[in-house]
Amino acid sequence: NDLSGGMHNARYAIALLQKSLGIYYTDVRQVNDEIPKEFGLKQNYPNPFNPSTKIEFSIAKQERVKLEVYDILGKLVNTIVDKDMNAGNYQVGWVGTGNDGMKVPSGIYLLRIQAGSSFTSVRKMLLVK
Repeated sequence: NDLSGGMHNARYAIALLQKSLGIYYTDVRQVNDEIPKEFGLKQNYPNPFNPSTKIEFSIAKQERVKLEVYDILGKLVNTIVDKDMNAGNYQVGWVGTGNDGMKVPSGIYLLRIQAGSSFTSVRKMLLVK
């Protein structure tokens, strides 16, 4: 008896378990205490991916950071990060969903980072189902 009173939500339970195990890092987290000398956006890993991928980026000084996913036609799919961030090395995950929380179809997606007015970079990601 799990004391749920018959109220089961398998998707929530799985997502909670995966997040607790560190499988899906959908929250931005700092990966070390080093201050990078320059801004950077690494290639996501794994790529191609299904159902999730890790994204690592470096911020050289405090800036407003936007990390966004676009489809191949240039339509905004998901805004992963949009906030002021301190200098550091960060990691976040994307689970192949749009801003509406719905799964996106297989395809090529563009990952774009903008830090202030001084740094912009784009990487290609491939979601295969």
